[in-house]
Amino acid sequence: MDAAGIRKVRLDLSHRGIFLALRDRDPGLATCENEVLAALQSKDRVGLAQWVKGLSAESAKALSALIDLYGPASGTNNVIAVARHSLPKLAPITEALDRLQSVAESAMFTEHPQCVLTVDFADLRGYRYHNGVMFSIYCEGLPNAVVRGGRYDVAGKVFGRARAATGFSLELRELLAITNFDPEPADVAIAAPWQDDAGLRQAIAALRREGRVVFRLPDAEFGLWTGQRLVSQSGRWAVA
Repeated sequence: MDAAGIRKVRLDLSHRGIFLALRDRDPGLATCENEVLAALQSKDRVGLAQWVKGLSAESAKALSALIDLYGPASGTNNVIAVARHSLPKLAPITEALDRLQSVAESAMFTEHPQCVLTVDFADLRGYRYHNGVMFSIYCEGLPNAVVRGGRYDVAGKVFGRARAATGFSLELRELLAITNFDPEPADVAIAAPWQDDAGLRQAIAALRREGRVVFRLPDAEFGLWTGQRLVSQSGRWAVA
């Protein structure tokens, strides 16, 4: 975000383990999981109330509480402390809250001066394999998160190796729309087609030591480029 010139962001933390703990205890939640997650994400109290009617009273109360559990991770309004009183005293939930508090404290210790740290227990949008701490980054000018990520520990078990893992996705197109990024003009950059070709890769590597080479997507984008480009001539890649 710094590299993109975005100086003010909000880092939002959550933990999918809480929802998973509720689902494990109440199998009925698995039948309406997508609808409940959508209602939580949009903070739709009316919709959520409809979907939790068939669940246990404790599950319905816990899920309804998640909508209001958002705010700072420190101070008198520490939302993690509030969550400890609002959510069921299940071991996985206590463990998730402890982990979330630890991560929040670590993030605050190294917090960027213009990064606001918050926690939103209802913000559970993400990939289905996420099972731990999750995070989103929001910035002014965009309604949706430009970065989303989180932990997916032991998800690799199905491939024969269970281990800790984490990752994130970055919405480059949305981020580009609000930055002052000034791309290289066509008379400076050299366009390269997007192809899986060893000779092309070698030509790009050599040119990048001297200047700028940009990939253009096939067909339209590469065809519309008005400056220099890498083209294949008699089996060799050259600038034309």
